[in-house]
Amino acid sequence: MKIKSESGVTGIDISVAIIIILLFVGLITTLIYNYTQNSKEIERKSTATYMIIDILEYAKNSGYDTIDQETMNNYINNQDENNKFNKPGYKVNCEVQSSTDLFGQGAEDVMKKVTAKVQYSVNGKEQALDIFTIIKNPNYVRPSDDDEQKPLWDTGR
Repeated sequence: MKIKSESGVTGIDISVAIIIILLFVGLITTLIYNYTQNSKEIERKSTATYMIIDILEYAKNSGYDTIDQETMNNYINNQDENNKFNKPGYKVNCEVQSSTDLFGQGAEDVMKKVTAKVQYSVNGKEQALDIFTIIKNPNYVRPSDDDEQKPLWDTGR
């Protein structure tokens, strides 16, 4: 009986096969890990975006005269009782600025800027998402254009 005529698997064949399998397992594991981390990051950012949109929609639907810092804080705190903004790992803030806050004393009451900010962490890194909207005063009447065109926020300085 000749040894070369016998077919079978040698130790070297098995070693090469195991090395190739381990390389592919490592590659597949890395791809799955990255996919999972990216999915978590997208999910957290989407949740933050939905929170911000809810706050800004509330501000737009409230009416110009009722929008102020206290109203927005009350909305966020009252919704917290319903766990809308009280999700683990998220911190929600809102800031309301009037025309005088933005452009100084003497500026006309033209608009309010509402900024919603959500802070959260992904993979141990702090992330923040903030979006603002401008809400115009529906009762504002622009003065007649007599002399020259000046921006509405121009206080004459």
